[in-house]
Amino acid sequence: LDFDLQAKWAQQLITLIKRRKFHSHKSAYGKTHIPSFASSSSSSSNNSNNNSSADNIPELILPWRPLHDILIKTYFNVYREGIYAHKETHGTALVKLARACRRYWAETATQEMLIEFRPYMCIHDSLAYRGAVLWSTFMPTKRGHPVGSWFAEVEAMRQWMENNREWDAVWLALITRVAKDNSKSSSSSSSSSSSNNDMMDVSSASPATTPSSSNHIDWEVYIPSIFNTILRMFSLPAANATPLEKPPTRKMPGTYAMFLEDDNVCLQHAAQFCVHLLHFSPVATHLSNLLRYTERFYHPSNGGNWSNGLAKFLLEFVNLFTKRIYKEGKPSCKKDAKVRVSTETSENILTILQPIIYMGMYAKGAALGQAAASSLTMLAYVYPSRILPQFIEQQVAMGLTTMTETHQTRSVIDALGKLARPLVWRSRYSEGALHITSLLFETLPGIDTNDPAKTVTTLKFYHELFLHVPIIDATQYRLPPSQSGGEDDVDDQLRSSTSMFGDWVMQLLDKLFSIFANQLEIETGGKIELMIATVVKSITDVLFQQMDASIHEEATRKILTFVSNNVIPQALTSVRSLLNSAAVARPSESLSIFIPFLYRKLITLPDNNKKSSSSSSSTNASSSSSSPSGVILTHATESETLWYLTLFSDVLRGANAAVLKYKTEIMNVLQCTLYHKENAKIVKTAGQLLENVLKTLVLTRPLDLRSVPSSFYSSDDFKATHYKTWGDQVNFKSLDVKWHIPNAEEIAFANQLIDTFGQRA
Repeated sequence: LDFDLQAKWAQQLITLIKRRKFHSHKSAYGKTHIPSFASSSSSSSNNSNNNSSADNIPELILPWRPLHDILIKTYFNVYREGIYAHKETHGTALVKLARACRRYWAETATQEMLIEFRPYMCIHDSLAYRGAVLWSTFMPTKRGHPVGSWFAEVEAMRQWMENNREWDAVWLALITRVAKDNSKSSSSSSSSSSSNNDMMDVSSASPATTPSSSNHIDWEVYIPSIFNTILRMFSLPAANATPLEKPPTRKMPGTYAMFLEDDNVCLQHAAQFCVHLLHFSPVATHLSNLLRYTERFYHPSNGGNWSNGLAKFLLEFVNLFTKRIYKEGKPSCKKDAKVRVSTETSENILTILQPIIYMGMYAKGAALGQAAASSLTMLAYVYPSRILPQFIEQQVAMGLTTMTETHQTRSVIDALGKLARPLVWRSRYSEGALHITSLLFETLPGIDTNDPAKTVTTLKFYHELFLHVPIIDATQYRLPPSQSGGEDDVDDQLRSSTSMFGDWVMQLLDKLFSIFANQLEIETGGKIELMIATVVKSITDVLFQQMDASIHEEATRKILTFVSNNVIPQALTSVRSLLNSAAVARPSESLSIFIPFLYRKLITLPDNNKKSSSSSSSTNASSSSSSPSGVILTHATESETLWYLTLFSDVLRGANAAVLKYKTEIMNVLQCTLYHKENAKIVKTAGQLLENVLKTLVLTRPLDLRSVPSSFYSSDDFKATHYKTWGDQVNFKSLDVKWHIPNAEEIAFANQLIDTFGQRA
């Protein structure tokens, strides 16, 4: 058998089946492509549901036995040892294909599978493992399949083995699917006595096993046992346990590895189960108990092997919880009130989650810290008035003022970066933007030459923030006539606060200059230096794109002063990014400031240095090259020449048609450097200059990357009131993107460069 080819076709079928779920022409996929995985497959219009009938699209029905038989004959026979090498590709692909197809099994599939799988389920036989993985993989739970006829049986079998994480995970994945597809069938009556029992004291008594012929499931009977299983899957340490008292951990045989999922995926299934049944009061009660019990293990001092599992559970639960609350809060939601999460339940869960997240933010493990910060962000989108004020007043105030626990500062700034948009989103929480100016100045000390990790985190915060906030001093523009009558207090304070943007930008540049002065070469510093250079590039691109003309000019002249007084070869990557970002944002203005200075640093005019041009004994590395017009390189050291030549190259990169004004300067610099006879580094850098200029002239690309369309950004009315639109999503249908399209003069200059220097390059 060609296992690789079968695995490839299985992957293709998985893609087609997933597309069919969203594709408008479902019948085309059903009739033409999907049935090819087996010899028997049918599409019957008689079995179609109401929606399909209305659209005259036949329902897709797939057989389950072909996939089942392939798996059994290939991996569970006496000759299976020779194909173990293909399990990770071929076997896993078939299992994934079965999971993708099970929503399209026929209605008779459930009874057929029960007849097939039940003989495996003997507590004294290892074949029970095979029955469990096949049951979990193939058993359908959607579209009216009689789940109630076997669910009690599954619950009883799930409790056959203890301390077998893989056994629990297989059944929990199936139970989670049942909860998702049959959440409306929960019992309407709830026993107060059972729901008030503490989750930790519930025994694993077997529930009633009388099968039901309908989809009705009395979840209240099974919930305590299921939550005990979820708690065991966290592998949390007991209070007084010793290694000798810990029971041995059992595992499934390696034959079934292709059916098993990662441990973290199992905990994600646990979170999904909790969210799908959160409207059911016993689930809400047991979930509250679970969160309270695990809260102590989110503390930074209680980290361990269990922290990654807690992180996965927290992130998945908050993600699904916020999505459900958001969808059910929409006016268009047609869910019955009985199956919606009540306000009381959501408020209770939120109250429990907040201290857990705040402790997890400061965890020693990166996974838990990132999960907590991401969870806080998702909650802030749904509950901005509950999350943001408390976070700013308590966590930010503590994290930015501490002098002895610097890791808290980094964690808080990282969370601020993720909270940037909900914090400034005026239409969701108008008061949040009032903190922006103070946060900008309070986080500047985070750019610390002695703490590169904190520096990177701080720059990432600025990057995320200014994706949504233009750097414009609104007080320099007159309010439009429609708002001349005045603004509310929040808008008035925000308008005044924008006058501080210019001062903050200047202080930020000073901080960046101090980083450049102490930076190591990327080859020497390793990943940290490379990360700083990358983050500097991203933040400066956003900053200069969002700057108003007056702030941009002031910042550009400050950069020019730094460049003219410093030559720092080890920081060349970061400095060249800084100049390029300024030039791309406003090409004409930036080139008029940078090009004359850089040209004077590189080129000596013949009228001023006739004696130097005629000297043949100079030992300077850059004085041996001259152009036909008589200009020569200045008498500078090799490092200075490479410094200014590289900056000259990057200033021109992406400046579009503005480079045409400096044709003479470009030609002279190329003549003096591209034909240099003594220094290969100068020649190589000159080649990069030629490449950058050619790409600038002929490539098509967007002209700006601002947070609003350029026509809107250039309006004085917008500049006077831009703080009203912070965080708002742009209408993608009216982006009005401006593109650089090469004109005839640019193409002619590009051809001239190729004709003159193409052979040398």
